[in-house]
Amino acid sequence: MAPSAAPSSSPDASAQPGAAASVSRNHPRDELVVVAENEEKEKEEPLRVAIIGSGMAGLTAAWLLKLDTEQRATEAQATQTAPMASTTTATSTSSARPIHVELFESQHALGLGAHAVDLRVGAHDAVVDIPPRVFVNQFYTQIISLYTHIGIPFFTSNAATTYLTLPASAVAAEEAQAADATTATSSTGSSSTDAASATAAAAAAAAAAAAARNDADDDLHFQFFNLLVGPWSVPMISPRFLLTRSFWRIAIDMFRFKRQTREAFLSGKTHGITLGEFLVANKYSEDFSDRFFIPMFAVICTCTCESVRNYPLHDIVEFMLCLTLQGNGVKRSVCGTRDIVNRLARHLDKVHLGTKVTAVYPTPDGSGRVNVEVDGQTLHFDHVVLGTQANHALQILKEPTEEQRVALSGINYETTCVKLHRDRGLMPASPANWSPMNIFVTPAGGEVMCTAWQNYIQPTLDQNDHVFQTWNPLLEPKPELLVATGHFQRPVVTLKTAHALEVLRSIQGRSNIWYCGAYSLPGIPLLENAARSGLAVAESISSLRRPWTSPLERQIGTHRSIFAQFRRGITWTAAVCVVAVAYSKWSSR
Repeated sequence: MAPSAAPSSSPDASAQPGAAASVSRNHPRDELVVVAENEEKEKEEPLRVAIIGSGMAGLTAAWLLKLDTEQRATEAQATQTAPMASTTTATSTSSARPIHVELFESQHALGLGAHAVDLRVGAHDAVVDIPPRVFVNQFYTQIISLYTHIGIPFFTSNAATTYLTLPASAVAAEEAQAADATTATSSTGSSSTDAASATAAAAAAAAAAAAARNDADDDLHFQFFNLLVGPWSVPMISPRFLLTRSFWRIAIDMFRFKRQTREAFLSGKTHGITLGEFLVANKYSEDFSDRFFIPMFAVICTCTCESVRNYPLHDIVEFMLCLTLQGNGVKRSVCGTRDIVNRLARHLDKVHLGTKVTAVYPTPDGSGRVNVEVDGQTLHFDHVVLGTQANHALQILKEPTEEQRVALSGINYETTCVKLHRDRGLMPASPANWSPMNIFVTPAGGEVMCTAWQNYIQPTLDQNDHVFQTWNPLLEPKPELLVATGHFQRPVVTLKTAHALEVLRSIQGRSNIWYCGAYSLPGIPLLENAARSGLAVAESISSLRRPWTSPLERQIGTHRSIFAQFRRGITWTAAVCVVAVAYSKWSSR
């Protein structure tokens, strides 16, 4: 990708017989020849772009910029091998400017797949992504198009979920264990007798916590499963819940929420109010709000229940109207994030791993270029894309402007934890109640823990060697069964976020510095937003478009929403129950 030198730059050119440099400099056409050579050199000089951060946003931006270069190179090669190609095609190709892309990542692996874990499951080696990456067609339109284009195979996964209350005895035992563990740690410098006593007490507390978990009965209040028929996924409500009060409170409030929010959304009346304010003002039941809806979104957004209550109602409703539990169902890539990372990054010019960028700022000479300080040296680029978290981008910017501060500091983050383990104690007590996703709510509400049954959402794993992932573990897995721990920062959205994004849009591309990430677009900051933002920045830099035609705007109301699927799930379940009862009576004759 290095720029080729102009023919006249060779020091020996004038010595060669018949060389162009031997033409008299007094000839009036010489000036035209020099100008043409300079223009050709400028065309071949690569546009240098630095991508800082290798999450989904940074990788998609880098991929599209290099795809542009590859396509131009392919066109140029086709033109050379086809002398009769049209003048228009040749001109278009010859005016193309190559793009040189360098990716900088502070971790020692590319970010999107940096937390994948190699694990022996049963008799086979496996790779498990932390956290699990799943997506649905209606909301993740650009992710689906990207994966399809680069050849990422994916399959329909079961989105079945069990909602249950975390046993109060287990919570109390866990708190006692944590207190004893703290005592044991503080006793490390004390006498050996005191330290031994504290350690023994901690071990006894851990055993008591485990026993409390194992002895507690499952307090289920809602459960659904998906009937997978080929590529299709049909939601079904567990029949035993059809006669419970909690289920019907949830069902009635779900229909009411749909009716109230859909009209408000389409008429633009969902702005300026939080989800929590809406639920309280309209007197939704605790079964619906605190034990179902808010916990569900706490898991989706990987944030606290309090943050979900403070989410803008508009963003929540938009997601719900896009999301569907039926049709093509929930998807997951077959080979995981490492395969995705390799395909997105394989054509980059340079990838700098374990490299921390310390400063980014415009060059003081007014050339429009951008300086990147890394490892004690200063590199120069035509454009810099900050594909990091907003708070990290603010730290990287040297002497940020007031607008940069307002935009990037206006994005809030929460630190969250995911643990990969083999401890069944963080699943429902009865294996009969296990679902691919198991959402536990504390007895008083307000806190949520979710354990994913990895073998179910990743069916290539040995089904007899259980592996689990627990987000926000309110109960700690046994140390001997813990495999890996991941800590992440996730952006959370409030009513104030809109102003920060408005300012961010106004400075996007200023001084040739660009910003992308899940936080940088309106809506829930999921992988889809990250991909959209990365693609949009790359298109702005290269003035080209992504190579697919899927709609850029999410389609609202043109397909069956999750509300309709909830109703259909009840209908299907009732129909199955009627058929089962009729068959039972017929067979008993």
